[in-house]
Amino acid sequence: MNLLELILIDLQEIVKTKSVCSYFQALWIYGLLGCLEKPLLIESCGVLVKLLKIFYCFIENYDKKFNDYNSYIGMMNVLIAVINIYFEQKIIVNE
Repeated sequence: MNLLELILIDLQEIVKTKSVCSYFQALWIYGLLGCLEKPLLIESCGVLVKLLKIFYCFIENYDKKFNDYNSYIGMMNVLIAVINIYFEQKIIVNE
């Protein structure tokens, strides 16, 4: 099991509890994404798609009444954009 898969397991537990990741966790994930090199292994592509789904869940679960709502959503959007654009991994989100 590689490091990305271990992180995914941890993030999935956070989503199961209807929680969100912290700002520092998001920065750490951003740093980890910066360490990945293209071309990606098939397993890594699958993990990135699962991360995308998790980030969308984080956005849905984050309470708008918090003072840092805009900066948090911005950070999640950056992570989503890196995976979507740089790593070319996409998902279809139901509206």
